[in-house]
Amino acid sequence: MTLAEFQALLRALDIDPFEAMVAVELNDDLAIAQDERFAKLAVMLSTLFRGLPQRLIAALHDLDGMDGSEIRQEWGTYFQSAVVNRMVQEIGQILERRARMSASSDPFSF
Repeated sequence: MTLAEFQALLRALDIDPFEAMVAVELNDDLAIAQDERFAKLAVMLSTLFRGLPQRLIAALHDLDGMDGSEIRQEWGTYFQSAVVNRMVQEIGQILERRARMSASSDPFSF
C-alpha cells in the first residue's frame, strides 16, 4: 500500500492521520492499548503534534544566529524528556487543584 492509498483509506474511514500514527505507536504495548485510562491519549497527542513542526520552525527562525546547522538528532531524546517532565508536572498541578476544589466543596470539611 502506498502512502497516498493509506491516506485515502484513512480519509474514507474518517480517521485522523495523526491519531492513526499515534494509535499505532500506542498499540505496540498491549497493556496500554487496553487500558481505558489512556483511551483519549491518541487524540490528545495528535492535537499536540499537529502543526508542531511549523510552530517550532517559526520559533527557531526568530532566534538570532540560528541557521539550522546547530540542530542535532540527539536533541530529540533530550527534548522528549523535557516535554514529558513538563507535562507530568502540569498534569500533577491540575490533579492537585481538582483535589483542593472537591475538598473545599464539601460543606463539612474545615
